Amino acid sequence: MWQGNMHHVQPVGEEYAEEIYAMVNDAYAVEIGNTGVAFKTTDRFVSLDECRETLQTMTAFGAFTADKDQDQGSQRLVGVIFCGPNQEAGVEGENAGTYGPFAVLPSMRGLRIGSVLMDAAEKYLREECHYDSVCITVIDVRTDLIPMYEAKGYVIRRTYGTFPHPDRLSGRKIVVHTYAKDL
Repeated sequence: MWQGNMHHVQPVGEEYAEEIYAMVNDAYAVEIGNTGVAFKTTDRFVSLDECRETLQTMTAFGAFTADKDQDQGSQRLVGVIFCGPNQEAGVEGENAGTYGPFAVLPSMRGLRIGSVLMDAAEKYLREECHYDSVCITVIDVRTDLIPMYEAKGYVIRRTYGTFPHPDRLSGRKIVVHTYAKDL
């Protein structure tokens, strides 16, 4: 479905830190705002430095599209996904990788760019890192994301319990799950 000016997915580094910082914080804003899910009190990346540090410690892939308003050959970052070793989300002793955060520009959502980025992360984790599975942490109130994960073959592997803070808007406790997929 990602059509038109599609270019490619490629590894990205610190040269894209400012764009990634803004894109990821925009995508995760639903978790801190006054609408949707309001359980966090800070942005996903608290600072640009934190984003840069994450770019140094994890592998990131960017989805690019041609920018029709720019010179021929220019491209625009429209999505990003971080991936690497699983340090929290999985089952102890499991040979698993993880990904996240990941984000797609609001104007590009619904075009399967997130799915393409997930495929790139899974391929990297399987072929380059030799992981047997991928585990991601998902909160149950992100009902906008869960169907996408389930459609890609992810299932709940473990339930942690509840998030330390309830949702500010509803007062509801938020359940934290590990979703996993064998690679």
